[in-house]
Parts: sequence; structure tokens; C-alpha cells
Amino acid sequence: MLGELGYKVVGVDHSTVGINQVNKEAEKRNIDVKGIVDNVFDFPIPEDTDFVLLDSMLHFYKNVIRKETAFVNKILFELKKAKCL
Repeated sequence: MLGELGYKVVGVDHSTVGINQVNKEAEKRNIDVKGIVDNVFDFPIPEDTDFVLLDSMLHFYKNVIRKETAFVNKILFELKKAKCL
């Protein structure tokens, strides 16, 4: 939907199947959406990023709360750093 509104969208997921589906659909609709297979927790945020949308990712369960909190802080830091340049 964001791609259809004219936004450049980059989706990151570990699922090759899901990313292939996204890329095929984006090509079919001729929208600026690109799926990348990668570890989202390590993925760098490009300087031209305006916002990050996390869909069905964070659960803050006891065994992952530190990892997920660090991930959110990384996103906030990298977005802020990109906007200050």
C-alpha cells in the first residue's frame, strides 16, 4: 500500500519465499518496492529513510526483551543520525 501511495519501500525479511512474493507483486504493480532477504536486526538504515515500520515483529517476551529493545534503540539512533546529517 505504501508503494502505491508513491513511497519508496524497502522490506527486509529472512523468508526468501515472502520476499520473492513481495518483489513479484511490486513488479506486477510497477511500484517502487524492493524486498531484501537479510537479518532485519543487523540491517543498516540508509540515510534517505524517513520512517521504519515494524509489522508483527516485536513481542517483548522475557527471553527477547533486551534484543528487541536494543533493536528499537538502534532504529531510533540511526534515523536521528540520518536526519541530522
